[in-house]
Amino acid sequence: MLASYGAANLPSRRDGTLDRYLRSQTKTFDRYVAAKEVRVGIEPLQQEALAEIQAVAPELRTKRFLVRANFTVQAYDAQLGGFPLFQEPFDRNASVRYTNDDVRMARATDGATRGMSVIVGDYGFNAAEVGFSKIGWFLPATPDQAVQMLEKLSRVGGERKIAVAMTYTLDRCDPADNATDRLVCKATVQSMSGYRNLDEAQPDTKPVVELVHRGPG
Repeated sequence: MLASYGAANLPSRRDGTLDRYLRSQTKTFDRYVAAKEVRVGIEPLQQEALAEIQAVAPELRTKRFLVRANFTVQAYDAQLGGFPLFQEPFDRNASVRYTNDDVRMARATDGATRGMSVIVGDYGFNAAEVGFSKIGWFLPATPDQAVQMLEKLSRVGGERKIAVAMTYTLDRCDPADNATDRLVCKATVQSMSGYRNLDEAQPDTKPVVELVHRGPG
């Protein structure tokens, strides 16, 4: 996601993009902050970041990411030929949030706060929110199959749900408008596979059913 941010924003904001990129990884944070303070050695670090982004960028559009979740199954739709996993307009802007465990989160102790830790400085992106649309995705079933499926679908928190392993590709990532430490990414769902539960929703486990997409998402 960090590389996606770099690839998408480099053409319009080279220095600012490289600055955030270098601050968002522990491996470069200390070296970069020191280089900026003394104004020596910044260019080699920028070139290092450029090379890293350019090496990853060509495969970003086709690289698939996996997320596992319990999705709500809506009422059977005979015209659609299955159970929709979406409701208009709510599921047009679904999202999943990730934290960046690699970002440097240095803390300092201020005597005035009596030992309370406070974040100091600017430490790059520490989270990313990936947005996607579930519109058009459904669990296929004939009326006879639907009767059997209704008996087997897992129920979580009183709702009819199905465990799904979803793959998606990233379109692009940009800084959030209202937070300097968060990325907002747009993604396109490529596949959804249904399982009996989340523990079974693994790449090496055969799914119970492949979900289908019909119409614009």
